[in-house]
Amino acid sequence: MPPTNNQQTITTKAFSGGGRKFSRESSSSTVDHFADIVMFHRNDTQIFIDTHMNSEADHTFLRREARRIDESGVEKARREELNTHKQRAAEKVRKEQERLAAIGLESNRDHIKKMSDAELKDQLELHRREGNKEIPLKSHMKNKGRRLEELLAALDRFGTRIPRSPLYHYLSSALV
Repeated sequence: MPPTNNQQTITTKAFSGGGRKFSRESSSSTVDHFADIVMFHRNDTQIFIDTHMNSEADHTFLRREARRIDESGVEKARREELNTHKQRAAEKVRKEQERLAAIGLESNRDHIKKMSDAELKDQLELHRREGNKEIPLKSHMKNKGRRLEELLAALDRFGTRIPRSPLYHYLSSALV
């Protein structure tokens, strides 16, 4: 008998402690599997099984039920849903990278001063990705004026030379 009717409560409480370790050691196991293990130990299920389920018919019934649950495909569907979500997220990141790559860094100050707020955000993101760590976080630049100031300051720091990340320098030297 579960200690509570709410499976989510069991899982949440269980993962606050030993669940993290279980997750690291058994990365392919599910949260539900861990919750089942916690309930097994908490409810002294082994004692119940030893006392009341000691016939071959009982064991046959349990194996049949376990096979039925496994064959229902619930876990397979969950894994497929998780993989689909990861693929969509990766595709979204790839499209954003392609979009920013197509824009390119702008070094013309007159053109920068005429940019819209969205274009300024894109330019600041491109500078961040190129290794300019001095640009503040997006949340610290609340309006277009502040973003314009930061972008012009980035150009002052680097001039027309565009900053490159250490990875870029490593890869470009490895290709030579």
